[in-house]
Amino acid sequence: MERMEFVCSKSLGNGDALRCLFRVSLIFLLASMEGAVAGGEGVLVRVDHGTGQHRDVAVRADPVVWPEIRGECVGALPAKDSMTEGFFKRKLIRPIIDLLKQGVTPEKIALSIALGAVLGVFPALGSTTALCAIAALVLKLNLPAIQIVNYFMYPAQIALIIPFFRLGEYLFGAQKLSISVQQIYAMIQASMWGAIKTLWTTTWHAIVAWGLLAPIFVGLIYVILTPLFRRAIRLQKTQTTEEG
Repeated sequence: MERMEFVCSKSLGNGDALRCLFRVSLIFLLASMEGAVAGGEGVLVRVDHGTGQHRDVAVRADPVVWPEIRGECVGALPAKDSMTEGFFKRKLIRPIIDLLKQGVTPEKIALSIALGAVLGVFPALGSTTALCAIAALVLKLNLPAIQIVNYFMYPAQIALIIPFFRLGEYLFGAQKLSISVQQIYAMIQASMWGAIKTLWTTTWHAIVAWGLLAPIFVGLIYVILTPLFRRAIRLQKTQTTEEG
């Protein structure tokens, strides 16, 4: 408090006014912190408190207002898990439910998701969006559904590209190429054509390995999801009937 009075008692020119306001606001900011305040209750500065008569002063937050403010602050910060859950529900689950409500069949949505998931890990970076679009057009599937799943499969594609390289090398008895994902990205940024020439053999070996596994996983995902989506439609119809 002595420091604050000294600053505010000087001339308020050349930016001193801003410094004074900053220090005053800092005092009241500290006042909002609970605990660690010495002194008794209700210790105030009297109106006739003159210069040179300083004593310790305790600045306390209003006990009625502070709990409400504190509760609002805590409530404004959702937990990390709930934020993640909300993101997946908003970007993945809700669009699929909306498609079911619009009349898209469970079979088409299940096949769209299965192909989006499997094409999403295709071991050639930068190709999955085009592949998913072609598959949707040729098979007359739902393009938004397949692309949404493709978007979420990007981390899996990055994680699986080296294992697909290794599986392709094993199938063809090729020499192991010592490379990492970071090095692949560096090669692409340096020269796209140079990266294609360097990785061509390893990539098409990996594509063959992917092609052997792809039908199995497409069928597995389709078989699992189709009954679930059929049940979701039945539940939706039941709820609509009860509300009507």
